[in-house]
Amino acid sequence: MAGKWMAGVADSSSGSEPPSAERWVPVSVPGRPLELLEEGYDIDNLLENPICYRTTIGAPRVNATDRTQFAFHGAHGLTRAWINGTEHDLEESTYFDPTRLEFDADDALEHGDGEIELLLAFDPTRSPGGLFGREQVPASHSLPGLWWGADLEVRPATFVRRVRANPRVDLDAGTAEIDVELEIDIGSDDPLDDSITLSLRPEGFRGGGSMDRVAVSGAPGTTQTMSTTLEVRDPKLWWPHGYGPQHRYTVRVKLGADSTEQTVGLRQVDWVDDELRVNGEQVRARGLTRLPGAAPAADVDLALEANANLLRVRGHVPRPDLYRACDEAGILLWQELPISGVTFEADRARPLLESILTHYGSHPSLGLIGVQTEPSDPFEKPLGSGRLARAGFRWRAWRARCDDHDAQTVSANVPADLVAIPVTGAPGLGAMASTLSPGWQYLEAADIDWLLERYPHLGTLVGGFGAASISDDVDPASVSGIDSTVFNHRISEGDSSQALQARILETVADGLRRRSAGVLVASSLRDVEPGGGPGIVAKDGEPKPAFEALRTVYEPVTVLFESEPTAGTTVSLVVANDTDNPLEIPVRWEAGTATGEVTVAVDSHGRATAGDAAIPADAEAMSVTLETPDAPLERKIYL
Repeated sequence: MAGKWMAGVADSSSGSEPPSAERWVPVSVPGRPLELLEEGYDIDNLLENPICYRTTIGAPRVNATDRTQFAFHGAHGLTRAWINGTEHDLEESTYFDPTRLEFDADDALEHGDGEIELLLAFDPTRSPGGLFGREQVPASHSLPGLWWGADLEVRPATFVRRVRANPRVDLDAGTAEIDVELEIDIGSDDPLDDSITLSLRPEGFRGGGSMDRVAVSGAPGTTQTMSTTLEVRDPKLWWPHGYGPQHRYTVRVKLGADSTEQTVGLRQVDWVDDELRVNGEQVRARGLTRLPGAAPAADVDLALEANANLLRVRGHVPRPDLYRACDEAGILLWQELPISGVTFEADRARPLLESILTHYGSHPSLGLIGVQTEPSDPFEKPLGSGRLARAGFRWRAWRARCDDHDAQTVSANVPADLVAIPVTGAPGLGAMASTLSPGWQYLEAADIDWLLERYPHLGTLVGGFGAASISDDVDPASVSGIDSTVFNHRISEGDSSQALQARILETVADGLRRRSAGVLVASSLRDVEPGGGPGIVAKDGEPKPAFEALRTVYEPVTVLFESEPTAGTTVSLVVANDTDNPLEIPVRWEAGTATGEVTVAVDSHGRATAGDAAIPADAEAMSVTLETPDAPLERKIYL
């Protein structure tokens, strides 16, 4: 919606009169009102006092029977609205559920001298939940505002208010259907007696489209709901990147002059026998945690560059752009409910789950739903390394507790074609998805092998592992997402935290892939603020050393080490093949003056040993080259 937006701290937000502000500051929409911070407002003040937005737009072009409404997207904290001084009711909704405000354009213009002034009031004390308001992201991320934008919509008197398309796939029969639920708003003076036309067309490929007509009727001023099913002839499935094409279909709904579209994909995601399966076929998911703040398309590009095929959307619900980009790129999404903390509120979780499924359920990239995250952390106090530290680890894991009854109950509402993850958490909690921190919170990174030998279940579905790093001359205590106690426990003065982060990620990912983890997710893709964080790239997108280290380990076909290569030792090599095809791969290694070469046969989704490499005591580096089907891959380790 074009127009200049202004924001300010409201003098008052009570009573029927519109709020005023001592100062009005130009702000960007979409976005958060960070310009207020630049004008000298204190962040704590902004998070405690009402904030108001205002803008003025020209008269919309409407017919006599048209209906006008504002649609606010990502409207966190929006509680009240005035149009040319008249207050309008707003329904309470989550920030990822569009807030719509219908109004009489002619009436508004009569009171506005040919223009429409919109004034919005936001309550910053309403928490968006999840990671917002917590230490993992800056406080400015919780500022209320129009995070994703606003539109002025002109609709016919009677229009389709909501479309929800739910694909269903029968893999055994090779058939697919799309259940379509509709909500029709009848605003005309006459009863509705018409028919709705539904069409299905493939996007960018040849396939069987279809069309259907459904009768609809209702009294003036009512809302009618209805449902129908579209058959998909010769269905084409959507696959994750590297496993097949990303076929999608468009469902178009037309009622009179009104029409709306929704893009869907046909896929089925399961977790069976400690394996992730998409459309009945095994998929190895190599993932990264996605935190709020960055442009969705840029994050998807970075994930692909890092050889990831999954993003864990932790503690927030992203704008729809991320889902669309992942649909196109073939990136699976692990969407978490925006709930955090020790106390799990099942009554709040159920409507959040339903809202996520309503708005994002048709996207084929949605593959996993996380319900409860990190209910407690038995390793909040860092542990060192060695025999005593391992004993301490076992003791803390044994004493850890988690009541997952409510999370399990909510998980039962996740559709059968998605993977429900009731709890994601630290060792000892009995969580379906584990978060691991060797080399950072406890033990050493190389202890990943001991950890998985003692607790094999921790390595099947891994929701997080990694370490944090900072830029030079940055205080770790000032950076969101960094526990300064853990950081100072690991990093000595003068050491490079970025180099250590790279070594930890590389070592742990190496161990998880050797043991054929079904899902492994590194923390995180991108820092949420300048100065550092758990990301493998900085906030501005500049790669850290950890990016290249993880990218190499995340190659679909790569070489792994049975132990950390060091000068004067012998290390066993393992070839990992996450593709659907068995391969024969020439492997060459070089360390100082020593070399070796062997051809390895490795099954699809398999692992195969490639012999031992004896590293000379004076070697400074070791490199291993694989002649993969696409291009040679070199993995180099400095000793």
